Amino acid sequence: MKPFHYEDETTRINFVDEETGEKHWVEVRKFITHGDDVAIQDAYLKLFSRVEEDEKGKQKASVEAKIDLEYGKTVILTRMITAWSFVDRQGKPASITKEWIDRLDLSVRDLILEEIDRHNPKKDKTRSIASIGIG
Repeated sequence: MKPFHYEDETTRINFVDEETGEKHWVEVRKFITHGDDVAIQDAYLKLFSRVEEDEKGKQKASVEAKIDLEYGKTVILTRMITAWSFVDRQGKPASITKEWIDRLDLSVRDLILEEIDRHNPKKDKTRSIASIGIG
């Protein structure tokens, strides 16, 4: 086990577009760090607090949790992808932004998340953080 991980510890995912036969690649960081984990958990779980009055006028506070699987996956991808071969319709490189990540085909998204999972297995028997909600 290493104490730290660095941005240049990456792996390349190669695949072929089944329709066009074009070869593509995506470079991802191998390891999810503590900072990544905090940001990812923040993205997955949103807490909302409310204060309501009951019929006697007494204030009552409550907390509601919402799990946002899709946004959590977007955060994983934006933090972990370092480069890719994708281009826009004009042939210009597509930057690695939320807007382009939102356009990824689901099978490409899942391929990337599975590779991230492969390098970041959980020690217990629960699913890896990147694979939550895949399927």
